[in-house]
Amino acid sequence: MPQPNLQIFFDGLNEATPDMACYDPEQPWFAQVTVANANNKANSPFGPGDFDVKQPTAKAGGFQVSFEVFKGQTASTGTLHMLAPFSVDGLDAHPDGNVYMKSFSMQLPKGMPKDDLGAKHGFRFKADVYLAVPESNEDDNTFTWETAQTPKLAPIALPDKPTPPNPFSNLKFIDFKAVPGSRRELDVLVKNVGSETSYQLELRLSIMGSPTPRSPTGSVLETASANSTNIPSEGATWVRFKAQTDFVVARADLPARKFRALQAEPGARRFRQVQAGSSSAKGLAGKTIPRFLVVDKDFDFLPLKPFFILLVNEMRSEKVAFGENPVGGGKQQGKGDKPIAIPRKDR
Repeated sequence: MPQPNLQIFFDGLNEATPDMACYDPEQPWFAQVTVANANNKANSPFGPGDFDVKQPTAKAGGFQVSFEVFKGQTASTGTLHMLAPFSVDGLDAHPDGNVYMKSFSMQLPKGMPKDDLGAKHGFRFKADVYLAVPESNEDDNTFTWETAQTPKLAPIALPDKPTPPNPFSNLKFIDFKAVPGSRRELDVLVKNVGSETSYQLELRLSIMGSPTPRSPTGSVLETASANSTNIPSEGATWVRFKAQTDFVVARADLPARKFRALQAEPGARRFRQVQAGSSSAKGLAGKTIPRFLVVDKDFDFLPLKPFFILLVNEMRSEKVAFGENPVGGGKQQGKGDKPIAIPRKDR
């Protein structure tokens, strides 16, 4: 009976640019890994990442990926920075599944020069931090860099290569703002980075409910749609979402102390931008896979429930997500495994 087998591959460094929703001027650099649910060919000259279709895996349920930066060049020096583990909703089986690998770009510590990562500070990535997925091999879930060298750039640097003119494509999310006084509305700035005027496109907001065994990162509780206008080349427009469920709270609507307390809740500042990407792993060469750019970022609001926004007709899969539910299960549950706290109106 096949079992899952999560493997982690380090791809290199990449840089976000100001026209990307995940961009943070204090630290635009990311370290990228790919996690694949697949078995390697025995004695392959290419080494790990040359996947064996004759040794299928089973589907992997939800798990988490962590990124740790050391004080010095090796793990023995201790931890300088630990990005709270990022929740993943699972991976399909190999070779029959559609999405059996995903890549993750984790933001470097703020203030750290890109060339210091690896050269002065070693680092470690770990998949399935809490051992939530029973695997055929638990020994290939960790990647550790202790070489005292700066890593290379990832296979495809950010941003993605320009696409041909297309009125259905070339739209990007640029900014997000709260609507003071409302917990059910959010404004989104959409920019046309293409060379011709875009069509009116549907934007879709999905608000997530609590995790369940069948949906480890939560299932969709409510969806709401809004339409952009025809946006000229290099133009931008604000689009407002209106939901029936409380899902955000504006900074202006809470005392500073209460807003800071909510910011400190696990997952409250978590922001992800999802794009198409690639990996350096041999078995993934030439394949387009989902790439999650993960940061803890401040806006003028915080999520009361995790939610994501996507362009329905967007060919480049532009998608962003705010907050996250913890992925439970496993043997090492920690302090981060609790839901986002929702402040009561009477506080």
